[in-house]
Amino acid sequence: MRKEITVTKEYEGTRTDRFVSKYFPDLPKGKIQKMLRKGDIRLNGKKTTGEVRLSEGDVVRVFTFDEEKKITVREDVGDINVIYEDESLICVMKPAGLVTHPDGNHNDSLSERLIKYLYLGKQQDGVFVSSPLNRLDYNTSGIVLAAKTPSYARVLADLIAKNKVVKEYLALVDGEFTGKRRVVSYATKNESENKMILSDEQEENSLEMVSVFEAVETVGEYTLLKCRLITGKTHQLRAQLEHIGHPIIGDIKYANTASKTKTRQMSVKRQMLHCYKVTIPTDFDTVKVYSAPSEDMLKVIKKLGFRFEKEDIQEI
Repeated sequence: MRKEITVTKEYEGTRTDRFVSKYFPDLPKGKIQKMLRKGDIRLNGKKTTGEVRLSEGDVVRVFTFDEEKKITVREDVGDINVIYEDESLICVMKPAGLVTHPDGNHNDSLSERLIKYLYLGKQQDGVFVSSPLNRLDYNTSGIVLAAKTPSYARVLADLIAKNKVVKEYLALVDGEFTGKRRVVSYATKNESENKMILSDEQEENSLEMVSVFEAVETVGEYTLLKCRLITGKTHQLRAQLEHIGHPIIGDIKYANTASKTKTRQMSVKRQMLHCYKVTIPTDFDTVKVYSAPSEDMLKVIKKLGFRFEKEDIQEI
């Protein structure tokens, strides 16, 4: 199959590999580089490299082959919890303890469950394979989005990249947090520990993290927080909440000694963080999708004496 895309002024100056990635969000970056080397991606009819920057009117031609057409459906993975679905969009609930994409270390993934739901027993004749377009950490639960068509995959990926898809979380944190607060931090990654190190001052090559935190309810020395992502960086909420002195209960990577002790005493097995609401703009309307926290998180919340009920999810 061959796809030709004419570059518009909006993408003038964009690297070729990044342009292809925008239009084919399911193609891994390594695969794009391989296709460039083999000449399966051409610019104005000629072989090119990923570093070449595009001009308005350029034609990018992408050849896809049988290996992109094949859809491998695994029947041995778990079932998926669909929260919302229409002709182009599907929103699913990722439980804690499940990876979003296959990583070689786990026998199950949300991505493979999605493929099973969409393609098992159906005609498999398309190049496009639906895949989650936002990622949640292994021990974080909540809403994950996927597109059902290649055209909407491009639209949705672009909305996410431009931070136009609003993601809101519930977090059970240590300490009394009052009111509403916008937090700006700057992060660098400690590769050996796979951990973000935060500062209040911008440093060379640091990443800006921006979030808004608002108290929903406080009981004793714990607070249920509503968290809104303004930017979306690795471990953003977990790292920022630790940085401002309110680590998430159950989060061992981002926690002080006192918080770790409380986690052990409550026998909490994972971070109490859940993506409960996603707002997606469309050409005609705004889609708002909600998901109540899973039972393990609700159990901890109730045990601590919070009045919050899962039926309150659309009111917070």
